[in-house]
Amino acid sequence: MIALALSLSLSLGAAEVDAPAAPPAAVAAAPTLFRAEGHWRWGRLLGAGAVVAGAVVLGIAAVYGFEAMSFEHQRNRVCTMNPCVEPSAYRLYEQARTSQNDGVALAVTGGVLVAAGALLFVFKGDF
Repeated sequence: MIALALSLSLSLGAAEVDAPAAPPAAVAAAPTLFRAEGHWRWGRLLGAGAVVAGAVVLGIAAVYGFEAMSFEHQRNRVCTMNPCVEPSAYRLYEQARTSQNDGVALAVTGGVLVAAGALLFVFKGDF
């Protein structure tokens, strides 16, 4: 009986034994945009959005500014005398003035949005 057990243990010991599997590599947690300790906190997201929105508004303001300059050039071609008594020149002047006022208001709004967004982005909303 002892010989049988010894022969079984010898035959089992002669068999190839696989090396133990390496432990699985640690999987890094996927970053989320809204994690509290992370790089992209809510303040950074809001700041980036405000900067993009401000840039769009500044672009629209530039369009209004070019439109105002175009109306002013048209008015100067229509009316070469001073004082101008041409009614179409007065309408062009009013259109230029309205476009300029709208453009300035949009430029101020866009500038405020860009500045506020930059502050939020830099300081991550930690005020």
